Amino acid sequence: MTLSVYVVLFIIFFVTPDVFWLNAYKFMLPFFVGGFYYAKTDSTWINKNKVGLVATFVWIILMCFYSKETYIYTSGITLLGKASAIEQIVVDIYRYIIGMTGIVVVTFWFKIVYHIMSNTSNKFTNYMIKIIEKCGRDSLSIYILSTYLFVWIMPVLTAAFQLNYLVVLIETIVVMIICSMLKKILSKVGRVSHLIIGR
Repeated sequence: MTLSVYVVLFIIFFVTPDVFWLNAYKFMLPFFVGGFYYAKTDSTWINKNKVGLVATFVWIILMCFYSKETYIYTSGITLLGKASAIEQIVVDIYRYIIGMTGIVVVTFWFKIVYHIMSNTSNKFTNYMIKIIEKCGRDSLSIYILSTYLFVWIMPVLTAAFQLNYLVVLIETIVVMIICSMLKKILSKVGRVSHLIIGR
């Protein structure tokens, strides 16, 4: 599809229902498309120090205003059925800005850390680099498969949990391992794999 088609789709997203978890997918599509075109044009502006530092500053400020209503899972993206269309538009714009700056921040700092780790001869560090590279290659599969886990399974298993960042870290690692295992299983059934994760 051409860029103009994606733009039209993006506009339509705001006047279509957020059913069957479509709110999350509608929200994420511009980021996937943006990443595709960024790579396609061989852009490098994210690597610039000024861009990374400004994005970090803006992202930290924006995060101070993040609330429950800001989550795409809470307020959705559509304007349909909302008490205030203006308020929803403001939330949507804020969410996209914080998402875009967040991508720049994570990419910028992750590349710095990755570069430092790559220049060491420590075996553990080299092992971590391989894991990071694998997660990067499987990121789309992990995102898609983890959605099913977070929607149908994790709420049941963690219903009685309180916020604990160590538990969150453990959950993240477990989910990534499960998603990697599921990807391997699905890869053995080509047609099913293509339908579920596009590969």
